[in-house]
Amino acid sequence: MRTTLRAVLLAAGVVTLGGCLLMTQRFDLVYQRGVTATGGRGELLLARPIESHGLAKDGDGRWILGTTAMGGNLVTQDDIGNWVAAALVEELGGAGYAVKPVATLPPGASRGLQVSIIRIAVKHEATGWGSAAPSKLALDFRLFKDGANVKGFVIEAKGDYSNTSANFARQKSLSLQKALQVALEQAVPEIVRTLEQP
Repeated sequence: MRTTLRAVLLAAGVVTLGGCLLMTQRFDLVYQRGVTATGGRGELLLARPIESHGLAKDGDGRWILGTTAMGGNLVTQDDIGNWVAAALVEELGGAGYAVKPVATLPPGASRGLQVSIIRIAVKHEATGWGSAAPSKLALDFRLFKDGANVKGFVIEAKGDYSNTSANFARQKSLSLQKALQVALEQAVPEIVRTLEQP
């Protein structure tokens, strides 16, 4: 009887876990400053990021950023462009710039930055001790001085977050935060070097 009861409880646990992985998982896009670059000065215009990632939305209008190991969707209702822009404002402000977000860069802007989000993805993977949430992010940066495009570069970054808890949503949030931090750790010093050189 004990063996039968144990088997029933184990089966119920598997069904519950499987159901969690099959269901849509919603998570938030978060960011905490992680770059230590300095040397920026003056005003820097930041155009609203262009979203060229090609992601689809679900029936509730949420971005589908990936799938679980069992085929469920990983979605966010947050604005991806606003997420990237807010991180840039924080990091570039920390580097010394007075960052001014604008819809588009005006002609002849003294210093300007246009970013395109060309890839953003995350997935859920089961591991031997819990689960992981590897993510990928690719951003295209275009730098402008006195209205001229003086430099362009693409940065690809990866994030991950593994744990043994069942807080699957937090995994996705922290993994993508890490990917964006890694990207900006590379981008911000290059932005400062390019815009501050004579």
